[in-house]
Amino acid sequence: MRMARSIRMLVGRIGVVATVVLTAPAMASDPATTLVGDAVAGQARYARACARCHRDPTEILQHINWVLADKTIESREVWLRDFVTNHHNPGAEATVNIAAYLAGISGS
Repeated sequence: MRMARSIRMLVGRIGVVATVVLTAPAMASDPATTLVGDAVAGQARYARACARCHRDPTEILQHINWVLADKTIESREVWLRDFVTNHHNPGAEATVNIAAYLAGISGS
């Protein structure tokens, strides 16, 4: 039983590594990883796309501050791009702008 569990865990880890290695070239040309975000446009987009459910962005950021606290603003923006994309993807340009907006708030 323990051996089977260990094997499943190992296979899972290998799968994650393989996924990262295989998708890295595609990520390099992905607009969400190459565009520079515009925080002002991100604030407007947040108001239109996110505020219906998440009225106060600082409240949301308090829930994920444990991830963002020790990161630079650039690292926060990258992490938030992934978060927004996986949470509710509004498109590449909107994603980078919302991430720039939220990264600026989380750094203040």
